[in-house]
Parts: sequence; C-alpha cells; structure tokens
Amino acid sequence: MEFIVPVFIGAVIGYITNWLAIRMLFRPYKEKRILGVRLPFTPGLIPKEMARIAKSIGEAVGVHLLSPEVLSEALFSERVKKYVNEWIDDNKNNFCKSGKSIKELAADILGESYDKTIDYIETMIFKFIYSRIKDDEFKSKLKSMAGEFLFGSLDGKDLKDGTGKSVCNIDLPEDLKVEFAKMLNNDMDKLESDERSLNEAIPETVINAIKEYIIKNDKKIVGVFKKVLDSPVIKMRIKNLIADMVSQSTGKIVALFLNPESVADKFFESIQKYVDDSKNSKSIILILTTSLDKLLQSKVCDIVSSIPQDDRTEAISNMTQKISKRVLSEDACGKLFDLILERVDSAIESKMVQDRISSMIHDIIENILNRPASSIFENIGDDKNFILVDAFKNIFDDFIKSKLPDFIKLLDIPEIVEHQINSFDVVFAEEIIIEIADKELKAITWMGALLGGLIGILTPIMQLLF
Repeated sequence: MEFIVPVFIGAVIGYITNWLAIRMLFRPYKEKRILGVRLPFTPGLIPKEMARIAKSIGEAVGVHLLSPEVLSEALFSERVKKYVNEWIDDNKNNFCKSGKSIKELAADILGESYDKTIDYIETMIFKFIYSRIKDDEFKSKLKSMAGEFLFGSLDGKDLKDGTGKSVCNIDLPEDLKVEFAKMLNNDMDKLESDERSLNEAIPETVINAIKEYIIKNDKKIVGVFKKVLDSPVIKMRIKNLIADMVSQSTGKIVALFLNPESVADKFFESIQKYVDDSKNSKSIILILTTSLDKLLQSKVCDIVSSIPQDDRTEAISNMTQKISKRVLSEDACGKLFDLILERVDSAIESKMVQDRISSMIHDIIENILNRPASSIFENIGDDKNFILVDAFKNIFDDFIKSKLPDFIKLLDIPEIVEHQINSFDVVFAEEIIIEIADKELKAITWMGALLGGLIGILTPIMQLLF
C-alpha cells in the first residue's frame, strides 16, 4: 500500500491535469468575472487568441502551402494535363452528339447574357475592322489598287508608259462588247414603240439649254452654217436637190426654156447672199429654233422607225467600238482618279459604309452561329485534334505562367483563410480540432497519468533512501 497509493494519486493528478489543460485551450468560451474582476485563464487560449491564430494560419497557408509557385507546379502536373485532354475530347464528343447549333449551345452557356455577349463581339469586330479601314496605310493601298485596276498604274497617276503612250485605254472584253451591243439594241427597240414626242421624251431643262445656247452663240452658229455652204460637196448636193425639185415641178414645155441647173445656181447664190448678210443672222437663228420646235413635236417612234436597219446596226457597232477602244480620255482618267482620291475618305467616314460593315459582320456571325455544333470538328482528323489540344494547352500554360501569380495575389489567400477561420464558431473549431487530434489528445492525457504515476512512485523510494 505504501507504494500503490502514491502511484495511484500521482496518476490521477497527472491525468486530470492534462485533461484540464486540453479543455482550457477552448474553455471557457468567454471570459468570466467575479465582482467585476476577470478570472485568470478566461476565456480559453484558442478563443482568446482566435484572431492571431487565424492570421498566422492564413499567412502559413497563403505563403507556404498555396503559394503561386506551388499552385503553378500542381497545375503543370501530368494529371492535370491528362484531365485537360480528356475534357476537350469529352466536350468535342458532346458537341457532335448534341445535335444543337452553335447558337443554342452558346445560349445554354451564357444564359441571359447571350445577347449582350454577341452584341459586344460584333461591336469589337466592327471597331477592329473599321479602325483598319480608316488606317492611312489601308487607304493608300486602296487608292493604289484603284489606280492599277482602272488605269494600269500602281499609283494611279502615271498615265503614260515608258514610250509616252497613254495607259488610260481600257479595252472591253468581247463578251462585254456583245452585251453592250444587246443593251443598245434593246433600248432602240423600246424607243421604236415610244409614242411620246421628242418634246416629252427630252427633259425640258435640256431643251431650254439647247435653245439658250443657240441664241447666245448666234454668230458662231451662222459662221458654221456659212462654212457648210462653202463646202464643195454641200454645194453640189444642194444644187442637185434644187435642180431635181425644178425638174419635177415644171412641165416639159417650160423645161425647154428653163435650165434646172441655172435655176439651182441662181437659187444657191441667193441663199449665200442671204446668209452672208449680217442683218439676217437673227432670222436664221429664228428659222433654226422654229425648225427645232417642229422637230421636237415629232414622235420618238417615227424618228427611230425611219432609220434603216443597216444604219442602226452600223451606228450601234461604231458606238460599241468607240467605247471599247477608249472608255476614258487621258484627261478624264486623271480627273476621275482625282475624284476617287477625294471620295475615298468621305466614303469611309460615311454612315452608309459603317452600316454596311456592321450588317456584314452581323450576317457572318449569324451564319456561323446557326451552323451545327458538330461542324466545328467536321473533317478534322486525329492529327488536327492533337493540334487543338496543343493550342488549348498552350493557352492554359501561358495563363498559369503569366497570369496565375497575379490572380492568386488578387485573391489574397491569407486574408481569405483568416476571414474564414474568424467566422468559425469556437465550439465548431473545438470539434474540428478534437476530431482531427482525438488520438493525440487522449495520448497526451494518458501521458499525464503515466508521468504522475512515475512521480508518485518516486516519493516512497526517496523516503526509504533518506
């Protein structure tokens, strides 16, 4: 008994002491006061130092356990790479088997933000394309291309080649010549059935402009008329016409005394004297305008029908040849290109061009979205699948290398852990720690009993010795 009692008492005291020490880590949860004086060791160690413990754990986790380097290394593991490859294959197969369109799949993924996302994509594409169109380099290339296409010149300004020959001649292809001739023939056929008068067919502004030109340039017109009468060919034709009229208008007996040629000479001389007299200029102009008014009263169909078919064919052929030989004169080429240069900038800035670009982008995106989702992987072999996996892996790797550290810093893992621990209830924290270290805490408690028992047996031994 002398040895058993001290051992038993020491063991009990050691057990109770360690058990109480472990409980005092958590309890009491709040400080206790007697007569306003706080009792020592209240609250328990962990409730009292919860904030400091949370901060220390947060720093340990964020700096040492879940640092950017550790996470990057974990995400670069073969297990993750294998998962990424399998994820791509699974989603590819799901796309192909779903039977949905790209639009439907995108709507499922994006939900209510689908329309805003598509609008944003269209806007960004428009801004990108339009910024390139407005770029000076693009405008320069567009102008050079226009000059080369229209005039055979890279810059559109060298309108002559090395021999001095104009490069401003555009020969129409044969099939285009044929089409142009058909167009003229069709127009002539339409005019042949046009019952309107020339006065109705020709715009009033054009008729008034012609008459005004005749009145303002009466001397010039009369001078041209004189030159026409002085032409030997015209003289001969007019005299022959007068002689024929005299022969047809007089009888045979009168013809014995009157020579038609002499009458024609006299009549032509009278015409020339009348025209040469400056006093008669206004009368000539009046005759000309009166004749024009009578001509304008003629029907379009009558005039066109009076043209022989051979003459019409020849006129159309000549017109086509002239146009095909030289569409534009050298001077017109230069002016046209200058006009192109002036209009390129204003055209690019116009709302019409912007609307056309927006509409084109919208149509292209809609066309793509309405395609089956399986079309993304249509006719793609295993080698190209491998390329897709590599491309996605490269994007993933680049994100981990260049963006993940900043992303982790932005998350601030230490602060998240600290906040989360501080949000725990003390009872819950106690349960977690006890559940994790239950065996160890029990071992510590029994270790106290063991040490207490050992100390208890030393007491009688020491008494025997001393």
